[in-house]
Amino acid sequence: MNHNILDEDWILEELNMRLAEGLVWWEEKRLWFNIIVGITGLIPTLFSIEPYLFKEIITGSILWVILVNLCFSLGYLAEALDQHYCRGRFQLDKLRWLVLILGTYLTYVVAYFFSKYYITWII
Repeated sequence: MNHNILDEDWILEELNMRLAEGLVWWEEKRLWFNIIVGITGLIPTLFSIEPYLFKEIITGSILWVILVNLCFSLGYLAEALDQHYCRGRFQLDKLRWLVLILGTYLTYVVAYFFSKYYITWII
Protein backbone atom coordinates (compact mmCIF):
# COMPACT_ATOMS: atom_id res chain seq x y z
CA MET A 1 0.00 0.00 0.00
CA ASN A 2 1.35 3.40 -0.97
CA HIS A 3 0.86 5.90 1.89
CA ASN A 4 1.83 9.52 1.86
CA ILE A 5 2.75 10.96 5.25
CA LEU A 6 0.26 13.79 4.67
CA ASP A 7 -2.59 11.30 4.28
CA GLU A 8 -2.99 11.22 8.03
CA ASP A 9 -5.44 13.89 9.19
CA TRP A 10 -3.70 14.52 12.49
CA ILE A 11 -0.42 15.31 10.74
CA LEU A 12 -2.17 17.85 8.53
CA GLU A 13 -3.85 19.43 11.55
CA GLU A 14 -0.55 19.72 13.41
CA LEU A 15 1.17 21.18 10.34
CA ASN A 16 -1.63 23.71 9.85
CA MET A 17 -1.48 24.70 13.52
CA ARG A 18 2.29 25.27 13.34
CA LEU A 19 1.98 27.28 10.14
CA ALA A 20 -0.84 29.38 11.59
CA GLU A 21 1.10 29.94 14.81
CA GLY A 22 4.15 31.08 12.84
CA LEU A 23 2.11 33.44 10.69
CA VAL A 24 0.43 35.02 13.72
CA TRP A 25 3.78 35.42 15.50
CA TRP A 26 5.44 37.15 12.55
CA GLU A 27 2.47 39.39 11.76
CA GLU A 28 2.22 40.56 15.37
CA LYS A 29 5.79 41.90 15.04
CA ARG A 30 5.37 43.57 11.64
CA LEU A 31 4.00 46.89 12.94
CA TRP A 32 6.90 47.42 15.37
CA PHE A 33 9.37 46.40 12.69
CA ASN A 34 7.93 49.02 10.32
CA ILE A 35 7.95 51.70 13.03
CA ILE A 36 11.61 51.06 13.87
CA VAL A 37 12.71 51.02 10.24
CA GLY A 38 10.54 54.04 9.36
CA ILE A 39 11.90 56.21 12.16
CA THR A 40 15.46 55.15 11.34
CA GLY A 41 15.14 56.28 7.74
CA LEU A 42 12.91 59.27 8.36
CA ILE A 43 14.99 61.21 10.87
CA PRO A 44 18.19 61.62 8.79
CA THR A 45 16.11 62.27 5.68
CA LEU A 46 14.17 65.12 7.32
CA PHE A 47 17.37 66.87 8.35
CA SER A 48 18.82 66.81 4.86
CA ILE A 49 15.75 67.21 2.68
CA GLU A 50 15.75 69.69 -0.15
CA PRO A 51 12.44 70.80 -1.66
CA TYR A 52 13.39 69.76 -5.19
CA LEU A 53 14.07 66.17 -4.01
CA PHE A 54 10.71 65.66 -2.32
CA LYS A 55 9.24 63.53 -5.13
CA GLU A 56 12.34 61.31 -5.34
CA ILE A 57 12.47 60.81 -1.58
CA ILE A 58 8.78 59.88 -1.36
CA THR A 59 9.09 57.47 -4.29
CA GLY A 60 12.22 55.89 -2.81
CA SER A 61 10.58 55.61 0.61
CA ILE A 62 7.54 53.81 -0.79
CA LEU A 63 9.74 51.37 -2.70
CA TRP A 64 11.87 50.85 0.42
CA VAL A 65 8.80 50.03 2.53
CA ILE A 66 7.66 47.46 -0.02
CA LEU A 67 11.11 45.87 -0.25
CA VAL A 68 11.60 45.77 3.51
CA ASN A 69 8.21 44.14 4.07
CA LEU A 70 8.94 41.53 1.41
CA CYS A 71 12.20 40.72 3.19
CA PHE A 72 10.37 40.63 6.54
CA SER A 73 8.06 38.00 5.08
CA LEU A 74 11.05 35.76 4.34
CA GLY A 75 11.22 34.94 8.05
CA TYR A 76 7.81 33.30 7.94
CA LEU A 77 8.43 31.81 4.50
CA ALA A 78 11.60 30.06 5.68
CA GLU A 79 9.75 28.72 8.70
CA ALA A 80 6.81 27.51 6.59
CA LEU A 81 9.12 25.78 4.11
CA ASP A 82 10.93 24.06 6.97
CA GLN A 83 7.63 22.86 8.43
CA HIS A 84 6.21 21.67 5.14
CA TYR A 85 9.16 20.14 3.32
CA CYS A 86 11.53 19.24 6.15
CA ARG A 87 8.89 18.46 8.79
CA GLY A 88 10.46 21.03 11.13
CA ARG A 89 13.89 19.41 11.09
CA PHE A 90 15.69 22.75 11.35
CA GLN A 91 13.33 24.02 14.09
CA LEU A 92 13.31 27.53 12.70
CA ASP A 93 10.39 28.36 14.98
CA LYS A 94 12.88 28.35 17.86
CA LEU A 95 15.01 30.94 16.07
CA ARG A 96 12.24 33.47 15.46
CA TRP A 97 13.52 36.11 17.87
CA LEU A 98 17.07 35.78 16.62
CA VAL A 99 15.99 36.11 12.99
CA LEU A 100 13.72 39.06 13.82
CA ILE A 101 16.39 40.92 15.81
CA LEU A 102 19.17 40.33 13.26
CA GLY A 103 16.89 41.20 10.34
CA THR A 104 15.64 44.35 12.03
CA TYR A 105 19.16 45.43 12.91
CA LEU A 106 20.43 44.83 9.38
CA THR A 107 17.49 46.77 7.95
CA TYR A 108 18.11 49.55 10.47
CA VAL A 109 21.77 49.83 9.43
CA VAL A 110 20.95 49.86 5.71
CA ALA A 111 18.13 52.40 6.16
CA TYR A 112 20.25 54.68 8.31
CA PHE A 113 23.29 54.75 6.05
CA PHE A 114 21.24 55.00 2.89
CA SER A 115 19.17 57.89 4.16
CA LYS A 116 22.15 59.67 5.69
CA TYR A 117 24.77 59.24 2.98
CA TYR A 118 22.73 58.86 -0.19
CA ILE A 119 20.61 61.92 0.50
CA THR A 120 23.78 63.92 1.33
CA TRP A 121 25.47 62.61 -1.82
CA ILE A 122 22.68 63.62 -4.24
CA ILE A 123 22.37 67.10 -2.70
